[in-house]
Amino acid sequence: MELSCSSWCVSSLLTSLVYAYEYITGLPHSVSEDDVYRNKRIPKGSLVFANIWAMTRNRDLFSNPETFDPERYFTITDPTQKRAMDPRKWVFGFGRRICPGIHLAEASIWSLTACILATLDVPPTKGGVQEFVYDNPIFR
Repeated sequence: MELSCSSWCVSSLLTSLVYAYEYITGLPHSVSEDDVYRNKRIPKGSLVFANIWAMTRNRDLFSNPETFDPERYFTITDPTQKRAMDPRKWVFGFGRRICPGIHLAEASIWSLTACILATLDVPPTKGGVQEFVYDNPIFR
């Protein structure tokens, strides 16, 4: 399947967002009323953190979540599944605590990716991780 650079960039950006979270972070949320989760009582007023790392590595959504695979987004035809797999709904927060700079962040990532692809030679790797060699001291 031949893909446009735009499609490839969007899929790479989505995949990159999955790997942005290596630990639990974000702002805490306060429980507004007593709740029960997996037979555990959570009292009203408790602080809870969303486990974004676990959400981005959900094996029910991603068959191999530890692999950087932008092509996983190309095979999805069901719009419901496509929305469920979009990491942007997790990595920028939830509800009232959603990041107010979400659109600026997405535009900045897109701009950075476009500049890298337009100005640098990014060759494909053959069977593994490629080590980057910095020939120019400006780009260190």
